[in-house]
Amino acid sequence: MAHFEAVLFDLYDTLATINIEDYRLAKQRMAQLAGLNPVQFTEVWKRYTKPAARGDVSTIEERINRVVTDMGASLPIGTIEQMAHIEQDLQENKIKKIDGCDDVLADLSHFGFKLAVVTNTSSASKSIPSILGIAQWLDSVIFSFECHLLKPEIGIYQLAAERLNVAPSACVFVGDGNDMELDGAKNAGMYAIKAATVRDDSLSAKQSTIFDSQVLSLFEVAPLIMKLSE
Repeated sequence: MAHFEAVLFDLYDTLATINIEDYRLAKQRMAQLAGLNPVQFTEVWKRYTKPAARGDVSTIEERINRVVTDMGASLPIGTIEQMAHIEQDLQENKIKKIDGCDDVLADLSHFGFKLAVVTNTSSASKSIPSILGIAQWLDSVIFSFECHLLKPEIGIYQLAAERLNVAPSACVFVGDGNDMELDGAKNAGMYAIKAATVRDDSLSAKQSTIFDSQVLSLFEVAPLIMKLSE
């Protein structure tokens, strides 16, 4: 049987999630402050998701500036700061752990696995592991905006394995499959587990179709990995 030493988790829609209505309300409030159409504002905002996640757009304020400029507007710094506060509040106070999050991390840590989070996200999410109370179990957190790599690029998985001092073949990657992240894990030589997706809407990125196992909840992850490691 396989000998696994580490388990890597996606963050959003795997360990935690932001309610879609909270997301839409935040974007609506930001657009209203700017005097812009909320639907158009949200569409342009999404265009900067990958640049922000790669670290090419380094702050919330910079992202807002780019969005409003693209929409032909110019805003005073005070308004931009108000809008940034709304986005930061969304990221820090509206995110909720998915059922089983604490259990799977505590169990795997107890069993001796090294644990990491590998997430495509912007600098607005820097404090999320601590806010959620999961940092205590993590040996490493790989933020895409810090390493300038995005899933499913092989480099981000290799970086995670290096940080944990384990071979990619000794790693399990668990994720909902957005951004083709499971394909990337497989290409990096890891065992890929698809976790149940918590939402299916316009925010969902291209889904992975290649993975080794699938679970319907986080409660199934630790038993599956233990069985695979027998």
